[in-house]
Amino acid sequence: MRPRLPFNLKLNIRWKFLIAMLGIAITPLLIAAWLEIRSISALGAELAADSGRAINERTTQVLVQTTRHYAEVMNRQSKTVELIVRLQAKRALIALNSSAPLDQPQGKFPWADSLVANTRSSHYIRLAEDGTPMQLPISRDNQSLFSVIKPPSAALQDSARNLLQINNFYREIQREHSDLFYWQYVALENGLLATFPGHSNYPEDFDPRQRRWYQAQKEHRALRWSAPHTDAVTGITMVNVTMPLVSKTGEFLGVSGLDVRLSGLLNALQVPLKSEYDSRVLLSVLVDKKNMPGHNQRHKAGSEQGHKQAQEIFVVAESAQQQSQRDWRDIPQLQALTLDIEGHVEKITTTVAAGRSGFLRTRWKGKDYFCLYEPLKSGDNILMMFVPIENLLDPAIRSAKHALMSTER
Repeated sequence: MRPRLPFNLKLNIRWKFLIAMLGIAITPLLIAAWLEIRSISALGAELAADSGRAINERTTQVLVQTTRHYAEVMNRQSKTVELIVRLQAKRALIALNSSAPLDQPQGKFPWADSLVANTRSSHYIRLAEDGTPMQLPISRDNQSLFSVIKPPSAALQDSARNLLQINNFYREIQREHSDLFYWQYVALENGLLATFPGHSNYPEDFDPRQRRWYQAQKEHRALRWSAPHTDAVTGITMVNVTMPLVSKTGEFLGVSGLDVRLSGLLNALQVPLKSEYDSRVLLSVLVDKKNMPGHNQRHKAGSEQGHKQAQEIFVVAESAQQQSQRDWRDIPQLQALTLDIEGHVEKITTTVAAGRSGFLRTRWKGKDYFCLYEPLKSGDNILMMFVPIENLLDPAIRSAKHALMSTER
């Protein structure tokens, strides 16, 4: 016995024929629609990937060009500083050899301990013991004179009178290039130090003739960029550019120099990229580890290193570095750059040693970075930029998601 349906459905031949024809017509349409949706989805994914890659490539090109531009800026500024110190040394020699010294009574000399410093600037600071910056009173009108010999000898007083003749030169240079350096000075063998802008706060036992940069200049007698040192007045890490002062008879008279605060320069350089990519800029130097003053000298016992292995990258200044007050007698301890991925430091040293720039994706201090590096023309210095990968890829990811959502809609 057949089961009875709850309803009676009787279709005539026309309805049966219509249903059959609809099934024949709609089934291919559904299959075609399904294939079309798959094709559009694949196209959307491909467009999203292409868009992301294009933005990533453009961003990379912008960063490479920016790093190269920064390097060119630093090279130009280095050349400007070198030119200024050469001119300064020439002016100092002319003044020291002057037969008609400035009429300046000894009692009115601008000695550092009695100098009237009536100007304060955020550019000139002194670090407290806890690292807090305090504005340092300076004089933009005059040099300050510091004598190692107490009381100053007659020869030292004559040198002081003569060097005061170059005040106008200092003022002109400061008006145009005060952002490039800190102090301009002349240190002489007779124990005199003349500095512009004028300031006080010299340590009692300070003697510029005992500084490493002075001793190196006395030995080599050519324009030199020094290794980092701690400024005796501010406690800030600086490097200096110096020229020897030599008489016509070949006698070494002293040193003319400029102090440069590298961390301040790097902070100014990275401003355009700081807000968008949160980049970190480093000034480093490629050297043989055994020849680097002030570096961490812990070595593995019994290790044998070849030439490439002996070359390391030491960080001289970093844009994110916090300054702390140091004893001016201390040599700043420079740390070697270490990356979390083995072989990446060696790759950078090999490329830079060949005079080429480059970039790579690496890990530094536990985070993924895009590292760009550009060798500078002054010595073996390297300008390096570290950009977080997540910040670099974020515009590409946003563009890819937008393209994919549009095609899905």
